[in-house]
Amino acid sequence: MTRPMNDTHLTSLSEVTRLPGFGGAWRVVEFGSFVRIRDYKTRPTEVRGDTPCVELHHIGQGSGQLETYGTAGMTSSTKYRFEPHDILFGRLRPYLRKWWYADRRGICSLEIWPLVANGAEADSAFVYALALIQTDRFLDAAAVSYGTHMPRADWNIVAELRFPLPTLPEQRAIAAVLSDVDELIESLEALTAKRRAIKHATMQELLTSRTRLPGFEGNWETTPLGDMGDIKNGGTPRTEVPSYWGGRIPWCVPTEITACRGKYLTTTARTITSEGLASCGASLLPPGAILLCSRATIGEVKIASMPVATNQGFKSVICHESVDHEFLYYRLLTLKNRMIELATGSTFLEISKRDVASIRFPLPPLPEQRAIAAILSDMDGEIAALERRLDKTRAIKQGMMQQLLTGAIRLPIPDPDQEDEPTP
Repeated sequence: MTRPMNDTHLTSLSEVTRLPGFGGAWRVVEFGSFVRIRDYKTRPTEVRGDTPCVELHHIGQGSGQLETYGTAGMTSSTKYRFEPHDILFGRLRPYLRKWWYADRRGICSLEIWPLVANGAEADSAFVYALALIQTDRFLDAAAVSYGTHMPRADWNIVAELRFPLPTLPEQRAIAAVLSDVDELIESLEALTAKRRAIKHATMQELLTSRTRLPGFEGNWETTPLGDMGDIKNGGTPRTEVPSYWGGRIPWCVPTEITACRGKYLTTTARTITSEGLASCGASLLPPGAILLCSRATIGEVKIASMPVATNQGFKSVICHESVDHEFLYYRLLTLKNRMIELATGSTFLEISKRDVASIRFPLPPLPEQRAIAAILSDMDGEIAALERRLDKTRAIKQGMMQQLLTGAIRLPIPDPDQEDEPTP
């Protein structure tokens, strides 16, 4: 790739030094000169009842994905029609960033614009990518509030926004590169989902003794959780006492468990002092303690990687010597529904310490626990490596979009002769 321009500001692209690859200046033109609304409205009764019907809530926020959709038979109001490769934009509350690149024919809410690229001037896939990467600038100018109503995008304003536009062949080349990256991301997502499914099936087999590892035999003893470790409550120091906060003891809340990737909790947003710990009746849990959420997100679980205290939304377990903490972590993952069934409360559901302690399940001897945990840990490692690769690929795509869609990096012109040569 070549870098022919230093100034990539969207409204100041002018002269470009011709270098190998796509050269020449990008034209800065109004959005409405190469995109229009497909202003074709219809009644649902005028199309087949199973025709896809997309409402604003069907499009994922900021994701560019269609999470679900209805059908024409489920609605009676007037709708826009859209075609494959139309760009659907949620004009109501545009700050929600709802975009979808249509892959089918259907109808949609009038609060969604089906945008059509002018094929003689613009490639629809390029325009979609441009819209995604320039959403902030797009929304700054587009959102208009009408009195007390929710803000809606105004086409008269949107159409006058100015964007840089390369030639149609360069647009298609850029769109093709980004499409290749999308395919890689989709394949990584599919592989990651497959690995998770395999791990889930393996857990169901190994953690219930339906399948035994080589070298292990004999019955497992059904044991209550209260006999596997000491169950500890949490607590919250009084927030109005400064001396209780900002100490060296990490202090965990349930939202940090649900936000944590992997099985180990390694950091917390807040810390408390020894004085704060003593004031609230919470316990200082050792590394390896099982942090089990008992409120709100009942059954969510992580392993402490450092000494930590928790608030009152936990029933944490310090394992006895006969119990491997990683085995217990994996086993508790399979018991979330049972914990939810045991939860009570009128204001919010909570599972009590007594009910946590009463949960019973078969427990193998310690060597077999460790062998099972090692297999599942290896699977977790493979999944984590795929997730890191997926995150990196998404970040690379984002960087590519920033560079390619502003002209900061120009693609080489494909050589037809080289394309026809066989790969050695």
